[in-house]
Amino acid sequence: MDHCRPECIREKKSGFRNSLSFPISLHGLTACGTIRWNELTILYIRFEVIVLATQCEIDVLSARLESAYRRLRPSWDGHCSSSRVWDVAAMKLVDIHHHDPSVPIDPELFVASQPKNARFPEPWRELTRDASAVFYVDCVLAITIALHHELAAEVRKAEERIRSGQALSKVLISRSRRLSPLGKYIVAKRAGRDVLSRRFVPGAIKQHLACPLYRPATLGLISPASYPALKDCDPPKTSISQQSERSRSLFHLN
Repeated sequence: MDHCRPECIREKKSGFRNSLSFPISLHGLTACGTIRWNELTILYIRFEVIVLATQCEIDVLSARLESAYRRLRPSWDGHCSSSRVWDVAAMKLVDIHHHDPSVPIDPELFVASQPKNARFPEPWRELTRDASAVFYVDCVLAITIALHHELAAEVRKAEERIRSGQALSKVLISRSRRLSPLGKYIVAKRAGRDVLSRRFVPGAIKQHLACPLYRPATLGLISPASYPALKDCDPPKTSISQQSERSRSLFHLN
């Protein structure tokens, strides 16, 4: 989806900043925080994920960071830098996730979220400072809010059709592209139709795997316990390499 593209977030980012406030620490959420959106206060639950960072996994992240940087900063010629910068940046990314498990480990998005200096690109300055974490978390939050807007609009339109007299099952079973599998699942859950909602679980899980930020994006629409991929997609322990494979389809960068 377009909302998963960092360039789209950059275009709309200022809008989110003007309408939202996030009383959340960038270096670790409290056990329970809030996201305020207009007059709505959404409970933000911290999802714990234990990440085991081995040297092999750091190497994988380092390679992906370097590849993404060279692709997104084609004018960089390697001047005034060393290969160690990618290891340091990888450890920075792991540290961000360690302090705030709701922030995914995504090397490509980490690079794309950093401000560019077209004339003098420098990975040490862009990827290893504390400000690098701020830019990355800010981007993740913006994507999450964009997805929430998208899902809320889907649910609102579907429920309007149901209130106008259309049968709930007819609305949800239709093949309209305007209503995603996760959107259908949410509408069924909100209507108390648990049996019907199970029909959309496989598609909703697939949607989650394509972009795990859909989980926090559903807050305020359904309860965290009702999220379809809670048990299927988030084991108690996971490795960075497993997360890296999963996040390859998160954001499609040119």
